[in-house]
Amino acid sequence: MYGHLLVRNDRLYHPGGNHPICSIQLAREMVRSGWMTKHDGEYEITAEGQLAAESELGR
Repeated sequence: MYGHLLVRNDRLYHPGGNHPICSIQLAREMVRSGWMTKHDGEYEITAEGQLAAESELGR
């Protein structure tokens, strides 16, 4: 995952994407855990979140 994510229909999407990445509820939990940040209604994955995603994919 990279770049910023946009909110549509209570889900997060890549800009121009048609498939949701995750729910707003999950995104809020990820912000709380430090894996994402939220600025001006857009979410962005942090370096810690990127590492967590990469380690999960490597399993």
